[in-house]
Amino acid sequence: MTAGAPARPFASRLAFTTRTPTPRGVVYYANYLKFMERARTEWLAALGFELARRSKPRTASRSSSIAPEIEYQPPARLGDRLDATLELIELGRARMVALQQVWRGASAC
Repeated sequence: MTAGAPARPFASRLAFTTRTPTPRGVVYYANYLKFMERARTEWLAALGFELARRSKPRTASRSSSIAPEIEYQPPARLGDRLDATLELIELGRARMVALQQVWRGASAC
């Protein structure tokens, strides 16, 4: 984060179903955006945000990914163990910047 010492990145273990990969066992890149969305949701829950409350129209916050920057690596395969990480880089009153990565062991996917 911009103020103070950097916090340790939040990590979420990803388990995908047999529907996620192709019949040849490849996990394509569109799924990575879903994995990162799941990690953001789990990160917010870990911070104590009540996600059910956020879904109600009167109290819903407006959040979206505006400018994702993606560096493609070799795709994951069925049976790989993946972790998604989220590190808060900047936090403002109306905006946040986070670094999210999907890892297969010690290698970024």
